[in-house]
Amino acid sequence: MWEHLAKLYSKANASRKFDVEHDLAQLKQGELSISSYYQDAVTLWTEQDRILASLSSSPPTPDAINERASTRVMRFLMNLRPEFEGIRASLLHREVSAVEDVLAELLREETRLKSQAKLDIHSNGPGLAFAVGGRPQFHRPAKGDVICYHCKAPGHIQFHCPKRNTCNYCKLEGHLIAACPTLAQRSRSRSAGSRTRSSRPAVGGAYAAVNEGSTSRGSSGASMTPEEVRRLVQDALKEALPSAFATGKPSSCFPSWHVDSAAYNHMTSSTSVFRNLDKSAPGIALQAADGNRMEVQGVGHVVQPRISLPNTLYVPQLVPSLVSVGQLADDGCRIIFDAAGCFVQDTRTGKELGRGSKKGRTYMLDHLDVQAGGGQVQDRSVGDPL
Repeated sequence: MWEHLAKLYSKANASRKFDVEHDLAQLKQGELSISSYYQDAVTLWTEQDRILASLSSSPPTPDAINERASTRVMRFLMNLRPEFEGIRASLLHREVSAVEDVLAELLREETRLKSQAKLDIHSNGPGLAFAVGGRPQFHRPAKGDVICYHCKAPGHIQFHCPKRNTCNYCKLEGHLIAACPTLAQRSRSRSAGSRTRSSRPAVGGAYAAVNEGSTSRGSSGASMTPEEVRRLVQDALKEALPSAFATGKPSSCFPSWHVDSAAYNHMTSSTSVFRNLDKSAPGIALQAADGNRMEVQGVGHVVQPRISLPNTLYVPQLVPSLVSVGQLADDGCRIIFDAAGCFVQDTRTGKELGRGSKKGRTYMLDHLDVQAGGGQVQDRSVGDPL
């Protein structure tokens, strides 16, 4: 009787094992969250362990247990959605023995993807380029949503603008104002007339000629080089705004901060912006891009209007003040760059911490508030580059 019942239950367990194995083979994340996907997998794995224990007369060996856990990790990662490809590739390059070891990282990646989706919705523009973090999902905007910054017309960008090759002086196509022959001829004739009438520098006549748009544009002459045009405009501006060229230093007593991905630490040459400055630490030397060595003479917390930077180095020989992208990342910040500027946010809360504007190809910090206690100043040997 007992042998008959054992055979019946053994056959029932075999059928149940088939069902569990089939469900495991069909299990995919799909539209589930990471937590729900993990809970479904754990339910099936628990049932699988119970069935295997009932079908075996001896407990499994440690090697068999480890192999079963490794197989479950592979299948769990294999059936994730495509947007988790980056974190999946990273995890497969490590020695991971259990699903619990990868669950925390998958939950963090899921949170990051949700935050990125919200940013893409609010930006209402092309995808943002990330300096720090995983690969973003780029969305190409519709052609009607693109606006040219040059002619303000929709449907194309400034680089492809058909009106970009039009001279702003003579309004003729085929050249820009820097190579305009009409402007060159007018500038030379005006400069010669100004020298005979007054002691006013010749550039004054050239500057006046640039602003006279109602004169004849039919004359031609030798074209000026772009360097000559640049000097004419610069000299004319010196006459109109002499105070702007009196010194090369900024008018504000606070330094301007450049966002630099090559700098390993925040650093400045201005002592007035430090709320506290510790000069007791032994000095170290940094090597600039031009090969010169600069000595670090202290570290402290920078506090100025709209900017707060902890663990900032005091380097007297440094010309620009630098904000380190790497140090911001160590402090738990995400830095986002696009064509308009840069954006700094807390990776845990998504809160905005600061913004910067793009000037030419340089990103300048407008405001930033990073709390102390994050990334510390890294140790560097003498002669290490910035």
